[in-house]
Formats: sequence, structure tokens, C-alpha cells
Amino acid sequence: MITSRKVPHTGNTTNGKMLSTRLYKNSHAYDFFLRSMGFESGIDRFLQDLEIEVPAGIRILDAGCGTGLLGLHFLNRVPHSTLLSTDLQPNFLGATLIKASKRDLTADRIEVGTADISTPHEIRLMTKSSKTHYLNAGDGARTGNEQSSIVDKEIEFEPATRLNEGSFGLICVGAVVGYAEDTQVSLQHLARLLAPGGILLNLEMSQSLTGRYVSHRYHYHNLSHTEICGILEKSGCEVTTSHLRLRHLPAKLTRMAIIARRDGTGVPNRQTDAIQQTAVSN
Repeated sequence: MITSRKVPHTGNTTNGKMLSTRLYKNSHAYDFFLRSMGFESGIDRFLQDLEIEVPAGIRILDAGCGTGLLGLHFLNRVPHSTLLSTDLQPNFLGATLIKASKRDLTADRIEVGTADISTPHEIRLMTKSSKTHYLNAGDGARTGNEQSSIVDKEIEFEPATRLNEGSFGLICVGAVVGYAEDTQVSLQHLARLLAPGGILLNLEMSQSLTGRYVSHRYHYHNLSHTEICGILEKSGCEVTTSHLRLRHLPAKLTRMAIIARRDGTGVPNRQTDAIQQTAVSN
């Protein structure tokens, strides 16, 4: 059981700049780094230990998904759920689909699209043909067919659309809101996307020495945890924090969790109709 504590709130804004490094743009290098350092295993152990109550059949959003670690965990964990994974870098979406295929997750349970964490409600879904290509590549890698696992297709996307407010029973973010142009606005957008009673899990950079060092190293400029909690509380959420334990090393060195549950009233539950069909002007 992970201990939680209530956090008082304040609320300031900050401006950040989206990370653009070779490691981040290369999904293979990024994934290998997380696995080889044991970080992925530590996060997975934390998620397994995390006790959050979400009903079966919810819609999950993994915003700034990277290679899909958070969203795919909950897609496996929550029966009959569906997942929308978004990231600024298209190659990470392909890597997420390949991972989903290796886990035998069916195509009807996952969608992917590009989105900036500054405006997480504005997305461009990957086309069906591109999605199928990556899922097939995952099948090839899983069965040992190297020829079919080669990914060299240009990724195609649908026109821009907006996500409906109150659409998601669970939203996952992992140390990404600090790259938004305005962290407060980004958090407010994410909170509005939550269905009544829905949960926002922010696996944030910790304020430990190692957490601050890594944030500085990768130009991650975020608000304090107290300020983040305050913004989410003002957005109609009950907020707690959870600290990683020794068994969650090495992730414990740099991460902690901020968990926000939206009030169960005020926004109609439209989890089955998450995406508006009207295009967004560029």
C-alpha cells in the first residue's frame, strides 16, 4: 500500500520549452535507455503497487506517452478499457503500437495521435493504414519474422480534431507538463478532459537532488508540487501525492506521483464519444 498525504494549494504559472534532444527523438534509443537502466521496471513495479479505483470499460488517455509505458500498463490492467496515446514525436507513437502488438492488445482497443502537451485536447489521429502497419510490425517482431518487423513507412495522420471534455476515466502523464508553454493551462486542459470521478495520474519529476539534477539536465521547467496540486484542486479535483519506495528503484530517485480525482458532478460522462468529428483549423 502506498501512503498518500494531502497537499495544500497555491497556483502560479510557468513557461517551459519542449525538449528536443537526440535521445528523445529516437524512440529505439529512448526505450533501450529506460530498459537498460532499470527505470522501466521500477515504474512498472510502482504502477502494480498503486491502488487506484477505476471501473472497467473506461477510456484512457496517455498524454506525452513516449513509448507507451504508462498507458499500456493500464490498458492491460483495466478490463474492456480503450486507450488513446498521444505524443509530439510520431516515431514514439509507432513504438507504442509495436509494444501494444507484442502484448497481444487488439487494434480496436488503442488509437494514437500527435498532440502538444501545451494543448493536449487538440490531436491528429494516425490513419488506419499507418496504425495497421505498426501493429503488423509488432506482430513480426513478436514471432521472430525480421522482414515483417521492418518499419520504414512514412506515418500519415488525419486532420486535426478536438477531444471532448469529460471523456476519460483515466489520464496518465509522466514528467511532461513541464515542457508545456504554460504548465497551468496544460493542467487545466487535462483536468477538463477527465470524466466525473476520473483520475489524473501525473508521474512527476521529484524535488529530490537527483530529480532536480535530471530536470535541469533535460531543461524540464516545472512548477512545484504544491503549485501543481493547487491548480488541480481549483480545477475541481481532490489531490494526493504518493512517493515511490525502495522496491521502485531506480525510478524512486527521480519520480513521485500526483494523483487527482475529479469531482463526480458537473460534467456529463462522454467516455464513449471522446473525439469530436469537426476539424480544427491549423
